Amino acid sequence: MIPIFWVQGETDPLFSAFHPLQLANELHAYRRNYPIKLFFGDIGHDYAAERVDEWAAAHILMNAFLDHYLKGTAPAPAFNVTAAITRCLNHDAPAELVTAPSWSALHTTLSSFKGLGMAYTTTAGPSREGILTDPVSQASVTQNPLSYRGCRKIDAPITDPNAATWLFPLKHKVTMIGAPVVDVTYTTTSPDTELAVRLWDVDPASGIQALVTRGVYRAVDGPGSALRARFEIAPNGYRWAAGHILKIEVTSNDAPYYQPSNISAVVAIASMTLTLPTR
Repeated sequence: MIPIFWVQGETDPLFSAFHPLQLANELHAYRRNYPIKLFFGDIGHDYAAERVDEWAAAHILMNAFLDHYLKGTAPAPAFNVTAAITRCLNHDAPAELVTAPSWSALHTTLSSFKGLGMAYTTTAGPSREGILTDPVSQASVTQNPLSYRGCRKIDAPITDPNAATWLFPLKHKVTMIGAPVVDVTYTTTSPDTELAVRLWDVDPASGIQALVTRGVYRAVDGPGSALRARFEIAPNGYRWAAGHILKIEVTSNDAPYYQPSNISAVVAIASMTLTLPTR
């Protein structure tokens, strides 16, 4: 077996944390104790903030890994999982790394948020939010490939009128590590329905909102009513502070980040449950 040390960006819009997790799952299915170490942080491609303190922590572990296998001068490494808590609205906070024996052990509980009432979305768009959170569009507008670097933060009043939106004011902090799960019951006019999700942290005091993560699901069981979709969106480590608002949007058009659907649709969402892996 060839030992692996994989460093992965949590905030990478090109390759999400799902990619190393898929590989690790395949390797562990082949051999339960396959030697693979996973390190997740706000690092990687230039879209990430490239946190120096998180890179420093990764470098220490990687050098020890190489010292053991190439030079025989370091103890055997631990093949566990380390993930950083992404710092967006608390940009100057110190690095916070969580280590556990496995990916699933990073979180200790689940926190659910239920949206009440009917909400609607259509394939009309793109929205201002969609454009402002697309890395390629922003780099093209500014003619600066690094203009998107770090968390995507925009004014809190900016919203997508075409998205089904739910707001959850938080009395206590919420710390997520893992992939959020979205569960919706809906009616659609289309045989092929796009359900794109954006998850936000809204700070009422500063008037700024930060994009925490996003994802998309393609449903092909329409048209019809009382349909259900349950899916994960991209993993991240993130903490909402007490007093902030957790905002979730479901839209049928998250262009230009995701390709817009070729088939128009009107989607009515009867229920939405967001489940976060928390600790």
